[in-house]
Amino acid sequence: MKRKWMLLACLTTLTASGALAGCSGGDDNKEAEGSSPAGTKQAQQSEALSPATLKIYIPGDRPKDMDAVIAEAEKRMEGTLNVKLNITFIPWSDLDNKTSLALASGEAVDLIFDAPWLHMNKMVASDTYEDLEPLLQQYGQTILKTRPQEMWDANKFNGHIYGIPLGVSQYQIKGFYIRKDLREKYGMQPLKTFDDLSQYLYKVKENEQGMSPLTTLVSTDRITNAYPFYFDSTYDVKQEIPEMYPFFYKKNNDGKIYTLFENKDEGIWSGIQGMRKWYQDGIVNKDNLAVQNERDLFTAGKTAAITSADVGIPSSIQDAVGKLGGSAEWVTFMDPSQKYQTDFKQWNFISVPKSSKNKERAIMFLNWANEKENYDLLSYGLEGKNWEAVGEDGFKALNGDYPNFGFDWIWNPTNERYDASLSPDELKWWNWAKDAANFTKSKDSGFTFNPEPVLQEMARLKANSYVYPILLGTLDPDKSFADFEAKYGADLKKIQTEYQKQLDAYLAAQK
Repeated sequence: MKRKWMLLACLTTLTASGALAGCSGGDDNKEAEGSSPAGTKQAQQSEALSPATLKIYIPGDRPKDMDAVIAEAEKRMEGTLNVKLNITFIPWSDLDNKTSLALASGEAVDLIFDAPWLHMNKMVASDTYEDLEPLLQQYGQTILKTRPQEMWDANKFNGHIYGIPLGVSQYQIKGFYIRKDLREKYGMQPLKTFDDLSQYLYKVKENEQGMSPLTTLVSTDRITNAYPFYFDSTYDVKQEIPEMYPFFYKKNNDGKIYTLFENKDEGIWSGIQGMRKWYQDGIVNKDNLAVQNERDLFTAGKTAAITSADVGIPSSIQDAVGKLGGSAEWVTFMDPSQKYQTDFKQWNFISVPKSSKNKERAIMFLNWANEKENYDLLSYGLEGKNWEAVGEDGFKALNGDYPNFGFDWIWNPTNERYDASLSPDELKWWNWAKDAANFTKSKDSGFTFNPEPVLQEMARLKANSYVYPILLGTLDPDKSFADFEAKYGADLKKIQTEYQKQLDAYLAAQK
């Protein structure tokens, strides 16, 4: 049965390079070559695997219609994959602790969300995840073909695939959600620069009693979007050490990693000082450190701007703001004429722990989930109830009972639909970010830092109480920065040195 399913997987699609890699065996190949798509479909419908339940851990809140979607998915797999889905949603605030505990204890989880900003590198170094390349070659042909080769090449760890990259864009668009009705109320034109944003926020402070002008989520993927340097193409500010960016940063694609303690970059430092002024002036939400979901504050009318890692305003958010009598708009200060540098890495992955008892079935399921019709179901919910198609590649959400969370487990650039609520200008941005030709490949593309030699130093840094308060303006940057360096300077230097050593070796090997 396993061999037959391998043949079916090989027949379904080609690998990203177009070759039937991994589908070996003389007689088997002859049989595959002689099969028609119709014959393959018939075989899939007539052959059934023994029932299996997959235990899946992904972040976020469980959607209201999740059970109905799971029921439909299991119905579609009945008689073929025969997979049951036991999906646990873990709140973002508990994600690190709960997934770390599950993995450390050897819990039999079959699929788990992870990311470089979470503990992906550590789990790879500790041999916690399965190398997926053999499984993908046998059972994951659709997974392979729905992601460009650049994505596979750039998202290996130590030369191996320990997680399926989840992403749509080649570069993360950075921007803000603001209240369009308030901007118009103040007689302001659409915001084109960071100075325009600052003026808008001060207008809110002057005119909207009880409303915080700006709220930023204390999360490693969004907190620093509120800085001017994040919209500058010369910077490459990544989550090299999740708790430490932008204190570790890259610039001008020169193959070096810097720290603010040795090179106090003017652009980054002026941004930190500017945030401190905003905080002192009451522009930044005073409760930022305790905020769990800034979007809830925005849709409740309690804040006039939030940072965003998306393009456009989701219809669910627009509808909620509309019920307040207002309207929302998305703004970015990126310049599409510039060649932003990117390593083509993705921020999210879905992995198979070595403790899984259903490794093959897990990849079979993901392969099924990455087929267009099933991708639509798991990403958008029940068609006609949760969403409707708009054209060939768009969708319109009909309610908020199944918000799109494909980034948790199945995201790919081939099947992802654009939100039909996007304006023509926003849709251009969405397509711009998907096109690899619009970006400069960074020198360190494909490089993965192995934290093993500096795990103790990184553990101490993770417990620091400086980064977020400094970035949010709650601490005086000059004094706290000096205290920070005095306490952790030696650890920072050791990590930087080790990182540069590994990067230099990688770059030398590429020549």
